[in-house]
Amino acid sequence: MREREKERKREREKERKRERASIFIYPKGKLGLEIANLLAFCGFNNIYFIDDSVCEISLESYKYNDDDIVLIASRKNYFILAKNLKDRNISYIDGCDFVANELNLYFSKFDKSKIIACIIAGRAGSKHRGYIEKILKDSGVMVVFLCTNVKERYDAKDRIGNSVSLILEDREILSRINFFSVVISESSERFHPSVTSVQLTHSFSSGTDL
Repeated sequence: MREREKERKREREKERKRERASIFIYPKGKLGLEIANLLAFCGFNNIYFIDDSVCEISLESYKYNDDDIVLIASRKNYFILAKNLKDRNISYIDGCDFVANELNLYFSKFDKSKIIACIIAGRAGSKHRGYIEKILKDSGVMVVFLCTNVKERYDAKDRIGNSVSLILEDREILSRINFFSVVISESSERFHPSVTSVQLTHSFSSGTDL
């Protein structure tokens, strides 16, 4: 028992150390901002940006510390940015991979078999699903809403209620998270191989159809 408690203590300290680490996201683009918001949700506080279009936060002005975690947040320019960092002997991590792992770790304290994700997308806000989300929540399922933008989350606020909701537009991150066992979707999103996707099309109108 003592060894197990020591191991838990080491894991907690390791987690706290990671959350205290300084995260530098390179560059400060749309994907970079999305990663920053998701990491803030996971408990990271020291999040900064490197962006060569802004002199004050350019790579040239960045002073690397061995404890820093540098994330590349661009697929289009990934290899160019990676070379820039390599030329300065700066270690880096794929930002999408890092934030996906952190999301999986954050939700690992919950029973994965009782978590279902719901994609909120499109102008209709997936309203054709009727009461399916309420039925799930009333039955004890933890429903996590994944919205592609702020407006969609706002429009669905009554359905979301006090459930967790995340702005997650990037499909690469979506394909790497697997903290939920099932996802309710309606289009051609690509999910982690361990996740079961249930597509509810517009022919599905309400929970009474089940």
